[in-house]
Amino acid sequence: TNAKCTPKIGSVNCSCNTGYSGNGLACELVNPCKNASNVCPENSLCTPFNAVNTSEVYEGVNCTCMDGYRTNVSDDGMNVTEKCIAVDNCEEGTAACSQFASCNMTGPGDHRCDCNFGYRGNGSSCTMIDPCTEGTAGCHKDGGKCTFVKAGVGRCSPKLGWKGDGVTVSAIDLCSPVEPEDPVNPCDEDLSRCSFTGPGQYECKCIANYQQQDVKDKCFPINPCIETVPDRAASCPQYSKCNFTSPGQYKCDCNKGYRKDITKQAEPEYSIKEESVCEEID
Repeated sequence: TNAKCTPKIGSVNCSCNTGYSGNGLACELVNPCKNASNVCPENSLCTPFNAVNTSEVYEGVNCTCMDGYRTNVSDDGMNVTEKCIAVDNCEEGTAACSQFASCNMTGPGDHRCDCNFGYRGNGSSCTMIDPCTEGTAGCHKDGGKCTFVKAGVGRCSPKLGWKGDGVTVSAIDLCSPVEPEDPVNPCDEDLSRCSFTGPGQYECKCIANYQQQDVKDKCFPINPCIETVPDRAASCPQYSKCNFTSPGQYKCDCNKGYRKDITKQAEPEYSIKEESVCEEID
């Protein structure tokens, strides 16, 4: 039924009908999608359709771009060309990536959203990484401090009282400078002793008979004659005056018209103490 027979002298000539191919004895339906007459562009699907009023013969084809491709028509003024080009979701802005992510095409119509450096998430949603808050900047736990620079980046520096790069640090001992660039001992080395109390911290302790006053880190001699603190103040008897002799030391001298009562023995370091008295001269 798919061929026609034409008689000739002594035999017949068999040939396939239009839309079929073969030797006339065996004829197969021609699929225009599978031969040279296929006009569909690359990356498309070809679907043949039947001729009008028949279900046995293909009249033409329908071309449909494959998944991940779309139709692109170009016209150079002389010819109209139809192609199927790969869909780039990233370029076309249909990827729905986070504003903090980059879009990477992985294939026609396919893409991957990757969070940018300093952010984490699934690409559609990315949150900023703060190394300082999360404690991942690598700063020293005691002597380092972290300063947020940008997403994913924190800068380490030494805390006050420490030296180093913020990652490796050492406590500054103002009492015992080591390096030439270290601050000098802030205490008066002759009149006080420097005591380390913590990184960058110290206390100046005055030697005996000296005390700090209104000037930081300086020691001044104790004058018992003007001192008001009980355990440092002089104690002279009536009719005498206090005379400063050396730091923390003094002597009591009888006023004019009075003399020391030699019946009272004074302590060795003072000429007159509370136990001694000044008696009026007759």
